[in-house]
Amino acid sequence: MSEDPVSILGGVGGAIACLEDLDLLAGRLRLAWEKLEEADAAAYNAFMAWSWKKYYRVEPSHACDPIERTAVGLACDQAATFREQAGTAQLERQLEELERRVQEAKAKYEEAERNAQAGFAKNPSLGFGWAGLLSGNAVIGVLATAGSLLLSVGFDAAGNLLVNGEAPTWADLLRRHHAELRGVGAAVYGPFLNPSDMFRIPDTKRAARGITAFATLFAGDGLRVEVDRLSKKSDRAPQSIEDLIRRIKTVRQSDPDKADSQIAVTKVTAQNGQVSWLVTIPGTQGMGFGWDSNAADNGTNLRAVPGDQNAIGLATVAAMIDSGVKPGEPVVLSGHSQGGIVGSALAADPEFTAQFSVAAVLTAGSPVSLLKPANSAQWLSLEHHQDAVPTLDGANNPRTANHTTVVRDLKTASDPAIRKGSKDAGVAHSGDTYANTAKLIDKSSSPSVAAWREAASPIFDRDAKVETTTYKVRRS
Repeated sequence: MSEDPVSILGGVGGAIACLEDLDLLAGRLRLAWEKLEEADAAAYNAFMAWSWKKYYRVEPSHACDPIERTAVGLACDQAATFREQAGTAQLERQLEELERRVQEAKAKYEEAERNAQAGFAKNPSLGFGWAGLLSGNAVIGVLATAGSLLLSVGFDAAGNLLVNGEAPTWADLLRRHHAELRGVGAAVYGPFLNPSDMFRIPDTKRAARGITAFATLFAGDGLRVEVDRLSKKSDRAPQSIEDLIRRIKTVRQSDPDKADSQIAVTKVTAQNGQVSWLVTIPGTQGMGFGWDSNAADNGTNLRAVPGDQNAIGLATVAAMIDSGVKPGEPVVLSGHSQGGIVGSALAADPEFTAQFSVAAVLTAGSPVSLLKPANSAQWLSLEHHQDAVPTLDGANNPRTANHTTVVRDLKTASDPAIRKGSKDAGVAHSGDTYANTAKLIDKSSSPSVAAWREAASPIFDRDAKVETTTYKVRRS
């Protein structure tokens, strides 16, 4: 596919889709086997009845005396020989054996898939995480988790930090200690959890909602936004996944003072008059939790990860309505980091998909494992193994027939600058690095990637008339 290896997981060519195909194949084999068995039995009985009459002048119902029963036995032997010569008995056995092997292959695929999905530690030193939760003291929780980490820490001969014998990245640490960190966080937001959640490590959705509830005490809900047109201009249609990723950076830099967040809505009108849309949503721009004027902050992140209403999501809907997006017109949502989370949260919302026809979603460096498509749209998620941000939701993306995840290990990159930068969290998460990865994916012949391209194809029309409106978003 390319000189740099990437792993393409899920989608129509993924293991889950293959399992569904295997299940369907096994069912059809069994049905064919059963139908053949029924036809074979009917042919056997017909041949035996014909033999009785032709050779022994015996009606089946009259085979009562010993001589007649002997004649019937000879007829049965002839019918059995007929079955073997006709090959139906052997074909039945072959179909039965093939169905058994397909079921065995399906079981092995399922086991391999379970093993592949087990990338996040399920029960890592939960006692340390509970220390913060039960004590209600964030300091104790932090110290307890630090103690947990120290148990697995060491150094190599050169003095480099090792965790469990390996040089870790932030992404590695998050995968191994996500549950503990949630436990520490619960020391702060524990009072905002349901009573039934107070004495267990909260899952990511509960953790995000607990922190949001805590932050709301100081900043309100942070959901009121102002959306204004910044510019409107003729444009060209994107021609690749790489184009889509690079466009995100362009949108982010469109505001001269950089004080507010931006969203772009691109109208693509084909020569036959068919209209499709591309919505481009950049990533996080502020570190606040709902109190900053820039709505693209952590407050939006915490609300979007579990799929809740958020400021940038509301602004995106307002921008789409202002641009004139109509029901039935295909929409592609594209975003990096927070932008991918927001786009996925919208595509997972049945109310949004009832209003807008989402055809495809593209995310780069976004934690979206908790979000599921609300319609049949194709999702494509790009992740780097060294990027900690996609691990923030504490789980791997589902490998369904309409969600494809492409994972790249930057340590194997042919570009020496990317290899060298693989230990840098900023390089691993940057839009430029993801654009480089997208360039590799554009060369892919994977059925899963091809299915995403087909779903998004209207926006790639090079002969279309294209117009992009960029919006400024400010929290009010």
